[in-house]
Amino acid sequence: SLQLGIKALNGTGFCFIHNADNPVIEAYTLEQLYSNKHKADCIKPQFGKRGGHPILINNKILMHLSKCNPESFLNEEIKIFGSINVEMKNKSILFDLDNQTDYTNFLQHQFQPA
Repeated sequence: SLQLGIKALNGTGFCFIHNADNPVIEAYTLEQLYSNKHKADCIKPQFGKRGGHPILINNKILMHLSKCNPESFLNEEIKIFGSINVEMKNKSILFDLDNQTDYTNFLQHQFQPA
């Protein structure tokens, strides 16, 4: 699916890749990552010491991914490129909803009064 998406981009310079099981993307995150786009091939958000999503990759990585084995893992493929981590103030980059318990915890976190 990633290779089909890359093909549809048709030479765009940069691309965000976001995991499907994280329902939250904040404009702040996208802005912070994009503002660092020329510092490395891959720009990764982190909260504390933990990495999250989305990541921002450049055309060099897009071209590589379009030609690699579709069975390979994204993390392994992008390791060969330069990357930087950008510290985020929002924990939402870490959300990963894999089951009903994760979803219930997410809803409780999202709708708690401040």
